[in-house]
Amino acid sequence: MRQTLSLIPAFVHVPGVIPRDVDSLTSTVDIHATVLDVFGLKPDPRAVGRSMLPLVTAQTSSIRDYALGGYFARTPFITDGSLTYQPAQCDDGPTFMYSNRWSGPSFMQIPNPDERAELGTWMPGVDVPMIRQPIPQQPYPHHGTGQAWLYDVGEDPAQSRNLAGDASLERRAVELLVTALEESQAPREVYSRSGIAG
Repeated sequence: MRQTLSLIPAFVHVPGVIPRDVDSLTSTVDIHATVLDVFGLKPDPRAVGRSMLPLVTAQTSSIRDYALGGYFARTPFITDGSLTYQPAQCDDGPTFMYSNRWSGPSFMQIPNPDERAELGTWMPGVDVPMIRQPIPQQPYPHHGTGQAWLYDVGEDPAQSRNLAGDASLERRAVELLVTALEESQAPREVYSRSGIAG
């Protein structure tokens, strides 16, 4: 079984800018920051997205050292453009939805908050109160629960040879993932779900 974790192309058009290919890491969270930048607006300082406009206009060749992604309530994955890694999922819970409102997107089929919902500051370093609601595991397709995935995308751009178990590569990948989770202020259960210290 194969799981492609990253290397999804993005197409960005900015009026007046000559189209070109850019080989740089970005993330979907960068779209919001980019749109704001195009209109001369600044994102909230707590936002994790970075504007892609300097890439599009050739002012820089890179805006991030890694891209963090994954399915909601599952294990995250990380890539630095050279390695792509997703740890094995180690447990099935607890799973929470964090929100600043009392409803979730309808496509996620998440139940409305009930008497188990709590209000508090759940993210490390974030002092804004949020609602934390226990929810069942998400019904998203997820290939690899119970199995780690590690690819050297420089040597294997199709991500067809799983190198999980290579101690040196996996140690490097775990260190990168921990750095990314800390910088994104991930909730503590993400670490235990991924089987890593945090």
